[in-house]
Amino acid sequence: MKIKSFITVGALLLPTVFSHHSVVWAAPSRLLPSAPKIAGFPFSDGFEGEALGANWSSSVTGEGVVKINTDYPHSGSKHVFVGQEATGDARADLILAIDLSGKTDVVLDFWWRASGAARNTEDGVYISDNEGASWTRVYDLYGRSPSYSRAYINISAATAANSLALNNKFQIRIRYEAGNLATNTGDPFDGLVIDDLKLDVRSSSQATSLLQEDFEIGIFSQGFYPQSTGVGTTQINEDYPSRGTKSLFVGQKAGGIGTADLILIVNLSGKTDVTMDFWWRASGFARNGNDGVYISADEGTNWTKVYDLFGQSPNYGHAYINIASAASANALALNSKFQIRIRYDSGSLATNGGDPEDGLVIDDLRMNTRSTNQATFPLQDDFESGIFVQGLYPQNIGAGATQINSDYAFSGNKSVFLGQKAGGNNAIADLVLVADLANQKTVYLDFWWRASGFARNASDGIYISDNEGATWTKIIDLFSGVENFNHVVVDLAKASSANGRALNSKFQIRFRYKSGNFATGFGNPNDGIIVDNIRLGAIGLQVCFLTIKERVAE
Repeated sequence: MKIKSFITVGALLLPTVFSHHSVVWAAPSRLLPSAPKIAGFPFSDGFEGEALGANWSSSVTGEGVVKINTDYPHSGSKHVFVGQEATGDARADLILAIDLSGKTDVVLDFWWRASGAARNTEDGVYISDNEGASWTRVYDLYGRSPSYSRAYINISAATAANSLALNNKFQIRIRYEAGNLATNTGDPFDGLVIDDLKLDVRSSSQATSLLQEDFEIGIFSQGFYPQSTGVGTTQINEDYPSRGTKSLFVGQKAGGIGTADLILIVNLSGKTDVTMDFWWRASGFARNGNDGVYISADEGTNWTKVYDLFGQSPNYGHAYINIASAASANALALNSKFQIRIRYDSGSLATNGGDPEDGLVIDDLRMNTRSTNQATFPLQDDFESGIFVQGLYPQNIGAGATQINSDYAFSGNKSVFLGQKAGGNNAIADLVLVADLANQKTVYLDFWWRASGFARNASDGIYISDNEGATWTKIIDLFSGVENFNHVVVDLAKASSANGRALNSKFQIRFRYKSGNFATGFGNPNDGIIVDNIRLGAIGLQVCFLTIKERVAE
């Protein structure tokens, strides 16, 4: 009679066979893991299974682990953790084998965040075209942010840039190495959290060139990539919507150093007329000189700043950027690798540290053609609708506020207030009118205005620009402190000619208030300028131009 049982040798259970005559030991052997099944393209994985799928393999040293768990899912109930669960030296790799032979357009994107301290410079994404015999780093996963970011990697471009081939021996590796840069040791649960990974063609990750995003669905639409480092976070929430119930917060929820970005990936090849506009305000202290809008024509390898988001105003302003013009001015091409970035950098210029809730709030973002952003011609607005019509852009710095209210209407119930609702220095409030005047020979600007409180800064006035706000020329003073309505009519053709400007398709008009005290720049609550009944048109189009006493700037 024979009895079969098992004994443990190291970590192996080995069978033993007993007979009434002798004991026979089976030859000890370690069962090696089978090679991963090579994935096809396209590929996606939400890591919702009990274990890694057949296309994945892992490699660990020291205290490293690669496992499915439920601690921090981006969606669903599970994600993959690449890190360590005990103190000590650790390395952990998550490896995907995929057949990319014959492919020419491959991008990888996934959601990721840090768990604990994940700040080793080895942390990142690597690629290999020889089944892992050698590896090339193509993306950093280095920043220790506990907020989810969405990574975007053009695998085709990265492969070509490193003289590798998309073939049937291709592998992608996500690596974690223990976080202390000096000792290479880490603590329990330091690591990287990975979820919702996909490999697909580039168009699946890009936004359309014509889009409107109000963030009301509560998730990031195709082409939107939130990213953060340190204490930075980019999230949709309900704290400060411009309208509706939600907006985008780009900032920090904890004190410390960090950055927060919203990156828009969009195919602009063949486009010649692209603009972007959105509503924005500051939250807390957001005054770092790095805050702004950047563009890239090489998928984020290099960035060029084209618009400041620097002012700390808690009042919403409306940003307008001609993306096509900005790209041309910086010798960049509107192409299939175009990206736009909205960046917040933690706030103190001296220490680069910020406080909880410091950041930028973004809402109602659009990309469209220039005509959708310009005022109709002729224009007449008495502000009775309570909203800024197409072509009018309120903008603020510091305590500045540009808003429609019912405090001092010239006619009807409403007017525009450009000033400040709280005391403070360096307050600026603008109302910018964007218009296409390329085919106009005679153009008049007509409006009523008065002061509110102390509005006597020499910067208060009307300015014009023929290069979309890159430079401005003052043509009219709004500087008197008089609290009675005055009527102004400006011949823009004559004012432009006298100042070397031209009526063109990039014309802008700016009404400006600046906080009033000459010496300190300090202003008081309700200091400002009231503007009502704005009209822009050719002589003869509006009766008011022929029947009122005119004041013409020449």
